Amino acid sequence: MASISYVLSTVVMGLFTVGIAIAVVRISTQRQSPVTANQRKRNASAGGESTDALSRYASVVGEAARTPGTWYVGFVVLVFGFAAGALAMVTGPPAIGAAVGLGLIVASAAVFCVFLFWGTYHSGRSRGLQSAQAAMAGAWALGSLLIVAIVVKLVTAAP
Repeated sequence: MASISYVLSTVVMGLFTVGIAIAVVRISTQRQSPVTANQRKRNASAGGESTDALSRYASVVGEAARTPGTWYVGFVVLVFGFAAGALAMVTGPPAIGAAVGLGLIVASAAVFCVFLFWGTYHSGRSRGLQSAQAAMAGAWALGSLLIVAIVVKLVTAAP
């Protein structure tokens, strides 16, 4: 059983993380200029937006991805998801702990790969590359990482 001080420090740090996220959301919303719903509708109708379900869904997802609040909520969900996974891995039975540990490794690798691709993509876009060129640079970065992983595996493999 975990010591009460470890559990308490985990709860305090979790509350601290949530507090930081809330403060950042409040600060960022004060800096943004307010856009009314009527202005959004006018902008959408001026662009000749299609009305099929897929494009409406893509529009809603795109709008949500542009808001800082969505990113903060996603970050908090990831933090608590990883913390819950680590807690389940440590306190659960060995079979469940091994499965959760493997899941945490896969999730960590996925987060790292998404971060690498997204960072490379935005870095390329900010330096004047077109969207397809920046996507190619992100794919190249991921491919290079895969090649390095394969080389390390082949070099360290037992004969």
